[in-house]
Amino acid sequence: MNTRLFVDNNDIAYCTTFEDGRIYKVLIKPLNKTIYVCEECGSAWLDLDSLFTEEHATSLQYYLKEIGIIGDGYVKWSEIVEYGDFLTASELEDAIQRHGISIVN
Repeated sequence: MNTRLFVDNNDIAYCTTFEDGRIYKVLIKPLNKTIYVCEECGSAWLDLDSLFTEEHATSLQYYLKEIGIIGDGYVKWSEIVEYGDFLTASELEDAIQRHGISIVN
């Protein structure tokens, strides 16, 4: 379980796996579901709590294959995913409190 969250001066949350990239909010269009993806390592979390509770995140591509949205062939990503804003610590406030997470600037 992760016990800290790195946040920059703009309140942007960083990857809880490697702490090296900001976390995008990504809409999976066929499901109308938002997941969270690191811009650097590609780690993906299916909900906000999993940022702090999962030992290892999945990857966006693995997740989409696992649920049958993509196969092994060509993928037109713009039809499947839409990258939104970066996740902020403010948006994580409830999960941070629930899991006793320390904020690191």
